[in-house]
Amino acid sequence: MDTKEKIRIVIGIIINTMVFGLEVYCLSTFIKYLIRGDEDIRFRYFTNISNLTVGLLALVSLVFLLISLFKGKMIYPKVLSVLKLVGITMTTLTFFTVLFVIAPLTSFKEMYGDVRFITHLVTPVLVVIAYLFFEEKTIFEWRFSFLGIVPVVIYEVFYVTNVVFLKTWPDLYKINTRGLWYIFVIVFLLSSYLLALGLYFLKKITSKKD
Repeated sequence: MDTKEKIRIVIGIIINTMVFGLEVYCLSTFIKYLIRGDEDIRFRYFTNISNLTVGLLALVSLVFLLISLFKGKMIYPKVLSVLKLVGITMTTLTFFTVLFVIAPLTSFKEMYGDVRFITHLVTPVLVVIAYLFFEEKTIFEWRFSFLGIVPVVIYEVFYVTNVVFLKTWPDLYKINTRGLWYIFVIVFLLSSYLLALGLYFLKKITSKKD
């Protein structure tokens, strides 16, 4: 392993450590709300689920990057790279949704205040940078990018069921405005797949050998 590769891995270690640390901080904040007895719906937000996902994946990535650094060669399972794509698709979906839809309709100050600044902006940017430039350079088959929609499918099933049919959840994302929830489902499924596919091809470009 040459010096350039070592530097790349060290930067990857630093970024993944930052991501994990930030997610621990966000999680501790959520738990504080629960202990305080607030009516808490934070874990029903896709943003927070996606952030906790990439936080765990950052920890796993950190382990393999440290092993790679000490052994002098990159050791990074393909399955981890695929899972990272899935997790990063989740966070980038929330990043663009907040930036172009929710914040303009509500308030940029509200959407990027407190821990939301971390979950809506900092974490999505950091995980994309780490994934594209400072982790392994191998690339998996493009068909695995389809897995990027799996978390969205699962979330939409729970969300639509509880919001539209059972009416046990508040409509956090206003997806049932005028009864048009099915449009929300289609748009977000399509968006998540296009993001996963875009991230896959960006990864392929940045993974080319020097």
